[in-house]
Amino acid sequence: MFLWVPSWASYRFSRSWRSCLKPSRFSWMQASRAPSSEVTRHSSRFALIIVKSFSGKQPRSLPRGAPVAAPGQTGLKLRAVFFFGAWTWLVALTLTAVYSIAALLTLWLPSGPRIYQKLARSWSRSIFRFSGLKIDVEAHPEARSVPQAVFMANHTSAVDIISIFVAIPQHLCFIAKDILFKIPLLGWSMSLAGFVSVERGNSHSGREAVGKLEQRLREGWSVSIFPEGTRSRSGELLPFKKSGFLLGLRTGIPIVPIGISGAREIIGKEGIRIRPGRVKVRVGRPIQTTGLAFEDRNTLADEVRREILRLSAAE
Repeated sequence: MFLWVPSWASYRFSRSWRSCLKPSRFSWMQASRAPSSEVTRHSSRFALIIVKSFSGKQPRSLPRGAPVAAPGQTGLKLRAVFFFGAWTWLVALTLTAVYSIAALLTLWLPSGPRIYQKLARSWSRSIFRFSGLKIDVEAHPEARSVPQAVFMANHTSAVDIISIFVAIPQHLCFIAKDILFKIPLLGWSMSLAGFVSVERGNSHSGREAVGKLEQRLREGWSVSIFPEGTRSRSGELLPFKKSGFLLGLRTGIPIVPIGISGAREIIGKEGIRIRPGRVKVRVGRPIQTTGLAFEDRNTLADEVRREILRLSAAE
């Protein structure tokens, strides 16, 4: 039934929708597979339909702030983006609810944490599979075989989290802002699974979170951290916070750099509009911390930063 909702909505926007989609038929479900030129050509017609339907007249130009189409094309990728985004949100929210309930029902078992990790990876892969988003993973062999590590990645999008779950096979513990733990079902399952919350801007909460992460590492978990501390609006790598590097120095556990590209083009920090796209995750070689002292933290941070920049920029 859900597959017919977008088609019905597009019909209601204008009685002339059939003629605007000629001479070729272009389904919104094909948006993620179609070339960029095809998406622009067909979706721009739909953009004009929407504007005309609400204003009652043909617009002279496309809405303000719209990206300019390539030469020979008109309008925006609005139709494809609108329906693709709506479908992706429907998929993500539905799967999140289903998997969160499953996690809550199994976390009480002795093997609950291990089951949760499997559910989290299945949840992440299912979002990519059923939404139409694409992901490519390249991992250094040593990164896959290392028993545990502190994984550090650049952070530009909410898609980064599910991308890391797909790319990393180790038993992972995430650190996340406290507001996520207040979300019904999702937040409850994260708390029971042993994930660590931190209150942004609260130094005491930050020190407590680092202590909990260190305890997770000593228990045999791996830890995933975004060393920037927040998502980057511009896509540029922000200054690193040093607390994550102290984990590696105190425990002697290696740090594995991760470069993520393409996620910001799908959904940025402030936006809710989801666009078709492909995420590329590159997992680098582990950087050893054994034998390093507290005074080496800046040198270690610089090395990790260089690797993340290289991995996120590589084609």
